[in-house]
Amino acid sequence: MSDGFVEPKRLVSQREWGDPAGDRKLHAVAQTSMGEAELYRRRSTAQDFDARANSLENWELVIGGETKVTVRDAAAPGISLQKRMRTGIHGEILGVEFRAQAAMRNVMSRFRHVDFTSGDRVVSFRAHGFRRVMSSSGGGVPVVLTQKRKGRWNSTGLDEADTLVLVLFVLAELEFFLDTPLGDLSPI
Repeated sequence: MSDGFVEPKRLVSQREWGDPAGDRKLHAVAQTSMGEAELYRRRSTAQDFDARANSLENWELVIGGETKVTVRDAAAPGISLQKRMRTGIHGEILGVEFRAQAAMRNVMSRFRHVDFTSGDRVVSFRAHGFRRVMSSSGGGVPVVLTQKRKGRWNSTGLDEADTLVLVLFVLAELEFFLDTPLGDLSPI
């Protein structure tokens, strides 16, 4: 168990991380307030054209030997996942359907976000200047759930479903959707 911070660790090389998955394999783990979370990736079982042409993957987030989150139509992290997230990926969190979608077409960070939608509830990750914020809106005004501090996300005080959304966001490395391309001014 951690002190409330989500501590991710990738277990495969950068090359294997970015390549389409084959058989079910553990790719990353994170220490959370709920215990150790494990991210498994495998090739999608769907046989339609979209699944085969885009190398779709099934992802599972397992905590304590129990599958808590499944994603049916993800893709390998990187360009493939960016494309999928623009149109949205689908899955279940604790047996409840969700859709995750990202917007990253604008260079201004305040317009870049990742939304997890389930029914009438939306959990959003947004950039506010240099801050990263996770908020929730259930048909009303957004309420800040947590924010990234000192390079780490804190899950203290979140309910189980929100913690799982945060862990999936961190393990799948979706934070790059919030980063502005202007932030990378490293010399070529």
